[in-house]
Amino acid sequence: MFKIRSVDDRINLAHMEPRAQDVIDVVSILRAFKISDLDDVGIELIRNTIPYFPNAVNYLIENGMVRGTKLKKKETQGVKFEDTEYGKRVLDQIQDSNPARTS
Repeated sequence: MFKIRSVDDRINLAHMEPRAQDVIDVVSILRAFKISDLDDVGIELIRNTIPYFPNAVNYLIENGMVRGTKLKKKETQGVKFEDTEYGKRVLDQIQDSNPARTS
């Protein structure tokens, strides 16, 4: 919960891209629980936490890090997306750090 909150807060409060390491940590935690689709989460604690962090959830979905249905969120005006390729680079880092990945 704290890791996904740090991603969400960075987007919602700081109006900036989330830190790459925070995103990598969130994805690593989800992978540890074998979660790749947020719509199919069976773990109650995670399922109940997801709606509180729509910015983070949508960021992960939009950048292809997990699957799922995007959540409705409050308008976050003025988010500084410093680099439109940032999310793709973070995804590449995640994929490069997973030697068991076959596809």
